[in-house]
Amino acid sequence: MPATAPPVTYRLAQDADFPLLIAYREECGWGSAALQRNWSDPDRIFCVFMAELDGVVRDVGMGCWYMHQPDDLELANRETGVVHLASLFIAHRYQGKKIGTAAIDLLERVAVLEMGAKSLTLDTTAYLTIWDETHFWREEDKTKPGVSVAWYKARGYTQFRENRPLFLQPTPTDPDRLLTAIFLKKTAEQVRAEQNAA
Repeated sequence: MPATAPPVTYRLAQDADFPLLIAYREECGWGSAALQRNWSDPDRIFCVFMAELDGVVRDVGMGCWYMHQPDDLELANRETGVVHLASLFIAHRYQGKKIGTAAIDLLERVAVLEMGAKSLTLDTTAYLTIWDETHFWREEDKTKPGVSVAWYKARGYTQFRENRPLFLQPTPTDPDRLLTAIFLKKTAEQVRAEQNAA
């Protein structure tokens, strides 16, 4: 594993990037329905992460800022300055290079310093999900936290409400199955302090 992440930048996703974002979502197991539903929503700002690898700048993943979510103002609210970070994914072939850490740093920094966020929220799988050989979620192990939970908590995120079913993950026997989400929050002051310390 590299000692430091390669330089990571982003571009705002355009229509030409839509197939790439669909491919990322399929690769990570999220499916395309949510992206297709939210693509033209002005309160969803999607981006493509780029990293310099071996002297070449490559597209390496995706992210999104939710600026306002009328049906869940705890998650994203323009009036109170809550920005929701979503859809953070680094393509499997680029994982293990600290690009994910650089990408979340970038999402946080842009939200606070450029978008004026006062606090950030995000959600992730609350429990360990066990995959089968076809890369399909099979079950949740509710005795163990999700693989990203400790990583986000180490970055200063804290849980701000109860877990709840959220992520649609259909199976042949349960087309409406939802995986459980944990909801985490971080303040703009924390992000600024981390930036100043860097």
